[in-house]
Amino acid sequence: MTLSAEIFIAIQILMDLFLVILVIYLLKTVKTGMQQEASTQATNEVFAMIEPLLTEAEQTAGAFDRQIKEKHQAIQRINETLDARIISLNLLLNRAGDAGLQGFDGSSEEDPQSVFEQQKKILGLHKKGTSPAAIARRLEIPKGEVELVINLKKRFMQEV
Repeated sequence: MTLSAEIFIAIQILMDLFLVILVIYLLKTVKTGMQQEASTQATNEVFAMIEPLLTEAEQTAGAFDRQIKEKHQAIQRINETLDARIISLNLLLNRAGDAGLQGFDGSSEEDPQSVFEQQKKILGLHKKGTSPAAIARRLEIPKGEVELVINLKKRFMQEV
């Protein structure tokens, strides 16, 4: 019986050893799980703090982008208005030179608004493909004046 008692004691020692190893493994697993939970919780807290900042930054960027587009459109409108006025002034000077006014005192019999409207008509007809000679006949103005308006507009568009 001593042999079976020795086997029984050996089996008991092996089972105790197995249980100790199992307990140690379970403790390590629980400890690792707790660390991962703490790490996940910390990460979630950081994201919770950063998310409002990112949302606000995105909204600010969108507002800034809209303002830039509005400013760009305003600049384009101002450039177009200035181009039209420069062309109108050049037309008036060209007419004064064509008429041979030597004592030109700066006063114009023609309304600047009508010059502006005439310039719009010239450019509109030109966009439709009408030749400068045909535009001049249709609007009853000199062909050189029509060409001047078209060339000035082309030059201003190249500069922009």
